[in-house]
Amino acid sequence: MIMRISFLVRLALAASLIATALLSAAQAQKPQVESAQSPSAAPNVQIAQVRNLGIQGDDATLVIEVSWTATAPQATHINGFQMLIEVEYADRSKDKTAPANANAPRTLLRVLNKGTNLPKRFTITVVSEFTAPSTTPFSITQEFDLSKGNAFDGHNSSSPQSRGQFLNIAEVKKLVPGCAPNENCFEVSWGVASNVPGIAAVSRFNLEAEFTYKFGQSAGVIRNQSDNADGSKHQATLKVTDVPSGTGDLSIHVKATVKAFITIATTKTTVKEGSF
Repeated sequence: MIMRISFLVRLALAASLIATALLSAAQAQKPQVESAQSPSAAPNVQIAQVRNLGIQGDDATLVIEVSWTATAPQATHINGFQMLIEVEYADRSKDKTAPANANAPRTLLRVLNKGTNLPKRFTITVVSEFTAPSTTPFSITQEFDLSKGNAFDGHNSSSPQSRGQFLNIAEVKKLVPGCAPNENCFEVSWGVASNVPGIAAVSRFNLEAEFTYKFGQSAGVIRNQSDNADGSKHQATLKVTDVPSGTGDLSIHVKATVKAFITIATTKTTVKEGSF
């Protein structure tokens, strides 16, 4: 069994913090970061061979050569690898290395030289650090009522953090300047929580809205619009070109949905056990 070391404890703690933060910061918005990441996006690490090269320059240590490969899908960016080895000697005593940066296809690690008491078994641990696009976006749906009473400007005063969510629609308002006389333009603004563990960036947003026009007590007439926005944008304008007409006071009920497509920063641990 692999002995716990501070590096792996920190990784486990980080993974726990990601799950906890996203559970509280996006409780109503599934999937969480872990389930948003496809396992196929992780690097594929294969440890081909582990050899004891013996003494090389330092009589107190033995050099262990690890031959390995790492491949990843095109959309996955590998940030680095950490490798460590634990060996078991003939007398069943053990030694382990500190985690170290590693590069394929060959990594050299040093363990204690115990003379004729040679290493017999090994456990190699490789931690891959990488970023990859999510397979499923975060999504939030909120509703706004626009009328003369609020100047056709609906607000949500809370922030994503205060609502316990990663994503929040802040405002929907009907625009007059810059919109053609036979169109209705609606500006939708949203925000995202900052510094959420596990989320490296937002690549893009998708916006969908259902507009229900009501004139007095009449039945509502529905119009739907959608748009996409770059990940750096937190605002988009939707245009209703087929504007309903009627008599009586106008009110517009807006059901808006914003989806955030994110890039996830995470790790994968690969373990191989064997004998020399």
